[in-house]
Order: sequence, then structure tokens, then C-alpha cells
Amino acid sequence: MIILRKTEFWTYVGNKKNKIWLIYAYHRENGEIVAFVGENGKGNLLHCDILVKSK
Repeated sequence: MIILRKTEFWTYVGNKKNKIWLIYAYHRENGEIVAFVGENGKGNLLHCDILVKSK
């Protein structure tokens, strides 16, 4: 069984008025990031990427 964890944090791009949320999932045992999402706090998805293909 693979156990993933999710974490989120905010940061900014350029200046503090351009705040974005970064949300990512990672493999609990080896720390490998398997997916991430960037969102600007206004409901607009900036980026979403699945980094590992399912078997």
C-alpha cells in the first residue's frame, strides 16, 4: 500500500500582492513529490501536474 501525504502553503511571486497557494502530495516513506497544484487564492488554477503514472 502506498501512503501519500498532502501539504499546502502560500508564497508570493514578485511582490506580496501576488500571493499563491501551493498544494502538493508526496510519498510518505521516500519523500517523492507525486503531484502539485498552484492556485492564486481567487479560485483560479495556475498549474496542476501529476508527476507519477499509476501502474
